[in-house]
Amino acid sequence: MTAVDGVDGHNGATMRAVLTPTSKTEYDLPVSRVPRPEAAAGEVLVRVAAAGVNRADLMQCRGEHPPPVGATNVLGLECSGVVVATGAGVSPNRRGQAVCALIAGGGYAEFVAVPAGVVMELPEGMTFEEGAALPEAAATAWHNLFMRGRLQRGEKLLVHAGTSAVGAMAIQVAAAAGAHVSATARTEDGLDFCRARGAESAYLTGSHTDGADAWSATPAFDVVLDLLGGPYLSRNVAALRRRGRLVEVGLLSGRHGSVDVDDILRRDLTIVGSGLRALPPAEKVEIVAALRKHVLPLHERDALRLPIEAAYPLDSAAAAHARLEAGGSRGKVVLRIDTDGDARADQRKTTP
Repeated sequence: MTAVDGVDGHNGATMRAVLTPTSKTEYDLPVSRVPRPEAAAGEVLVRVAAAGVNRADLMQCRGEHPPPVGATNVLGLECSGVVVATGAGVSPNRRGQAVCALIAGGGYAEFVAVPAGVVMELPEGMTFEEGAALPEAAATAWHNLFMRGRLQRGEKLLVHAGTSAVGAMAIQVAAAAGAHVSATARTEDGLDFCRARGAESAYLTGSHTDGADAWSATPAFDVVLDLLGGPYLSRNVAALRRRGRLVEVGLLSGRHGSVDVDDILRRDLTIVGSGLRALPPAEKVEIVAALRKHVLPLHERDALRLPIEAAYPLDSAAAAHARLEAGGSRGKVVLRIDTDGDARADQRKTTP
């Protein structure tokens, strides 16, 4: 490998990055110059090509979702790019790999140091933008459907907010695993979007639509994956079959709800919630290993489509946040970090 200037030895090198704003009300997310990281033991250094934008980033900007202790204050929970350096204990053969990664922070930058266990090599034909759209949505969907929700082949699943990045991913991976998937969306074209990704049925949801929430009329589902939050709690419980599982992963419609606890007891229901970012490193490595085995091959079989709603340059991070905040997206909002093609050049230069 020909070393990238300042990467292997650091030597005071800097990079462009977007930091968590100091104001928690209004912000413009300017690009700053910060020290370029190095790959520590067990890590790889990635030249970032693109980064996914997530609601957790928006919440962090508002002071509602602080990074874990010791994590960088550079925004960004997922990225794609090319490995340009490796730390002790990591094979140097990984240099030059096009990868994506699930990270605790640091994606809104030109370089990020990442534990090797949460890095995935991009399948043939996957773009950097698609790679940046994959880790958070795929990890959230897989962890909550199969590890927390215990979804089995042949069971009936309801996915709320099916047009979101997590919702679209959940529909596809669950359908590929043999589940019977239904989804909700707020518009008719949103229902079409869900069906195109494998939902067998789709329902309008929201008080502004006629006949909304028909999905909760009878207890029809074994698992409900909910990104909407508290106001839907009682209807989600009503939609579950005996011994059904409700998995709460989002608050798009609010934090607070109520439910008849006696109903939970009588029907032996399970309600769980989870957040991905604060999981112990070993659990994240386990999730990423499952993605390598079960999710990435779906892309190679053309059974996984990663819709990109919009892509912005790094210096338009605030616009990217505003687009996600506005709602109504059909897939992922991403940032293009490497606009000069350096990541692809590194891949060509270091790959035999």
